[in-house]
Amino acid sequence: MFRNTARPKALFTLWLQVQNRLLTVDRLLKWGLSVDPLCVLCTVENENRDHLFLHSIFTQNLWRRLMIWLRLKWSDRGNWELHMKEVFTRTKGKTTQACLLRLLYTEYVNAVWRERNTRVIEKHQQTEETIARDIACTCNFRATPTVSLLLRKCLF
Repeated sequence: MFRNTARPKALFTLWLQVQNRLLTVDRLLKWGLSVDPLCVLCTVENENRDHLFLHSIFTQNLWRRLMIWLRLKWSDRGNWELHMKEVFTRTKGKTTQACLLRLLYTEYVNAVWRERNTRVIEKHQQTEETIARDIACTCNFRATPTVSLLLRKCLF
């Protein structure tokens, strides 16, 4: 999963996410900090890793846009274990599609985490469409030549 052409910062954010070490609200509350427990992306449920990356309406729409862009079907992302099993299964190997999905998933995790922090700290927000375009642009720039060819096929 970590052997891809994503940006180093995105790879580090992915590592933190997989290890459940991101400073999500549920972890801050356990430390005794006084923070609003609601997810800043959807303001519907309390924030934790699973909600932030799987159950938030915002991230579900963002992921759906990315899958439509790549013309891929992705099974239901019900719980964290099933989700990670699907991610690891699809990103295993050296195929062009596996390389693309490793890059895309890494940049997706980083973009969601960045958007969450921007909303908390700067009180500024972007739409799913804008973030999806940023992820697509980053993937195009970071892709190897063979992955880039696959991306071009997705665009047309």
